[in-house]
Amino acid sequence: MDRADPPTQGDERTLLVAYLDYHRQTLRRKAGGLDAAQLATTLPPSEMTLGGMVKHLALVENSWLREVFLGEPMSEP
Repeated sequence: MDRADPPTQGDERTLLVAYLDYHRQTLRRKAGGLDAAQLATTLPPSEMTLGGMVKHLALVENSWLREVFLGEPMSEP
């Protein structure tokens, strides 16, 4: 999968969307095609798994979009 570098100039919305797309594509390149066992594997010394990182990033992005941009009350993960 090709990944385009985000622009270095533009209005705030354009840059935000471009950087979100860039980092989503990066994660897709790194995690795409891995099976459940691979996503659940830890690499010491960290206990974090790639699957856990994907879930964390999805929750954080959803939280920002809903709470910060839409003004919805903070929810439990």
